[in-house]
Amino acid sequence: MTACEQFIAHPERKHGKIRLAFGPDEELGARGAKLFDVDHFAADFAYTIDGGPIGNLTYDNFNAAQAELTICGTSVHPGSAKDTMVNALLVASQFATKLPQEETPEHTSGYEGYYFLTCQSGTIDEVKQTYYIRDHDRESFAARKRFFTEQVAAFNSQFVEPRISLTLFDQYYNMRDIIEQHPIVIDLAVQAYESCGITPVFKPMRGGTDGCIISHKGLPTPNLFSGTENGHGKYEFVTLETMEQSVNVIMAIAEQSAALSKTFQLEGISSLTQAVKNRV
Repeated sequence: MTACEQFIAHPERKHGKIRLAFGPDEELGARGAKLFDVDHFAADFAYTIDGGPIGNLTYDNFNAAQAELTICGTSVHPGSAKDTMVNALLVASQFATKLPQEETPEHTSGYEGYYFLTCQSGTIDEVKQTYYIRDHDRESFAARKRFFTEQVAAFNSQFVEPRISLTLFDQYYNMRDIIEQHPIVIDLAVQAYESCGITPVFKPMRGGTDGCIISHKGLPTPNLFSGTENGHGKYEFVTLETMEQSVNVIMAIAEQSAALSKTFQLEGISSLTQAVKNRV
C-alpha cells in the first residue's frame, strides 16, 4: 500500500498496470490462494510480499502433503487386559518412532525433507495424529509419501484387523518448476534489488507460500522479502527500515517492468511474457 501511495504522490515515476490482491495467508490453509482467480487477475506475472529477511528472493519451496491418522484401540480394565487391550496411545507413539528420527524439522536444513508430527490427541480407545510430509524434490516427495503409506500397512499387518486408517493429500508444490520457465520474473527482481543496493539472497524456502499455489495455477509468482524475522514464534519482529527497503524494491520492479514493456511495445509486442519468449 505504501508503494501505491508513493506512485500516486509521484506521478513522474512511470509504471504500467499494477494489480493488487489481498487474502488470508497460507498458514490458514492457503484458502485465499486456492480461490484466487488467475484469469480475472489478468497479469503476466506477480510477486507475493510474504515475509523473510532483507534480500530474500524465493522461488524454491517445499512440495507438501498432510497425513491424518486415526488409530483405533481396544480399552478394557487393566486388571484383565492381557492379550486383549490395544492401547491406541502406545500404537501412536510406536508409529511416530518408526519414522526416520533424523528426518524431522529439528534435524534437517536446506534441501533436506522431513516428516513432522504436528498434532496428536486421544485416549486408549482412539488417537488422532497429523503429520506434514515435505521435500523440495518431486520424486523424493513421492517416495516419502509411499514410505509413509507402507509404514501404515506394516503396522496394520500386526493386528487381526487394521487399526490405523490414513487420509493423505497434497497441499502444495514447489514453484521452481514454474518459475524456471519464466526467468523474467527473477531477472526483474534481481535488477530491482541491485538498483536499491540490496544483494539478492537465494535460499530454499522450508515451507510454502501463496505464490507456489498461484504459480501452479499459471501465474508465476515468486516471493519478495518484507523484512520479518523469527517467523511463527513469539520473537517475530520487523524493522521499519527493512519495510522501507521492501517498498523501494516493489517500486523498482514496477518501474523497470514499465520500461521493458515500452521497449517491447515499440516492437509491436503487447505481452511482456511473450516478448521475453520471443527474445529467447
